[in-house]
Amino acid sequence: MTSISRKIFKLGDSGIGYVVIGVDDTHDEKPVTTTADRFWGGNARELYTTEIRSDSTINLNAALRLEFYKIGPIKPGRYSQSVAAAIVAPRGSRIPSVTQEFRFTTGMITINAPTCSVDNSTIPVTLGRITTMQLPYVGSTAAETLFNIPLTCEPKANVFMTLEAGRQGAYNLMQGIIELKRGLNERARDGVGVQILDGKTNRPIHLGEKKYYTTTGMGGPVNIPLKARYYRYGDVRAGVANATATFTMSYE
Repeated sequence: MTSISRKIFKLGDSGIGYVVIGVDDTHDEKPVTTTADRFWGGNARELYTTEIRSDSTINLNAALRLEFYKIGPIKPGRYSQSVAAAIVAPRGSRIPSVTQEFRFTTGMITINAPTCSVDNSTIPVTLGRITTMQLPYVGSTAAETLFNIPLTCEPKANVFMTLEAGRQGAYNLMQGIIELKRGLNERARDGVGVQILDGKTNRPIHLGEKKYYTTTGMGGPVNIPLKARYYRYGDVRAGVANATATFTMSYE
């Protein structure tokens, strides 16, 4: 398989291929060529050459860079090392007879599970203004608001999320209740927090625990539905109510 005049070598059945690029000591990149006069048989392609006189020695500095390309469906796993390139010292000009060979190997390569990208890492949620009468007793809630974490996912990605309270901390981890922020000029509502719920089941999110959400099918846009609401757990007084939380997405 060739691309932009470079040969792409398959990394097993991972769905990923790599291109070998030779870098000399002036850091000029020389792409792998596929011209007939530089074809040595098999998958061998010449990156660059240096002539050595029979009565002299030379210090040869060679460096390689691998560029990876998606060439098919990604298959996670560990792939054993393979020879990416070699330095050879041939004898003769027409039919090389190799006298020395120094190999460059890829090492063990691990391909992780398909992932997603977060379309918006900062998600404001406005619960709005309420009165103390809307939270008449401990355990009452108000201003429930639905919001989403938008993702763009590859096919067959197992999506997990961990939600944690911001610096202000949590009142109750298992009930998903986050404390309110107390700024220099803010009178926070004592006895009130913000509770985060699963948007599908309406159950509280356990703060600090990794939760499985879905496995994507064909890939594309995915929304993680959540809810936020005020939650009374103590005495209430009027004031500003702000809270922050951090979500971490992971994929297995």
